[in-house]
Amino acid sequence: MVTGLDLTDGCFAKFSLEVPGEVWMRYTKFSQVVADLLVDLWEDEIDGAALEALAEGFEFEGFERLLKGLRERNPSNDETGYREWRHALVRSL
Repeated sequence: MVTGLDLTDGCFAKFSLEVPGEVWMRYTKFSQVVADLLVDLWEDEIDGAALEALAEGFEFEGFERLLKGLRERNPSNDETGYREWRHALVRSL
């Protein structure tokens, strides 16, 4: 997965290099890109202190709200449901 700036509309787009035409997520703010990265790292079970330090380095102010949303997650076995949940969480920050 790669996140880049789409120059046609100024949004950040996350997509797979294997299927570049399939955009997984679109964000309008850099803070949402940071939140998405933090979710990736949280899923990889990176230590909470390391996540917090990274959030501070990016001056990401929604860290506590992001953690709360991750802890309250209602897991979905369906990939589409997961993408929708994740997208809604990140866009809310």
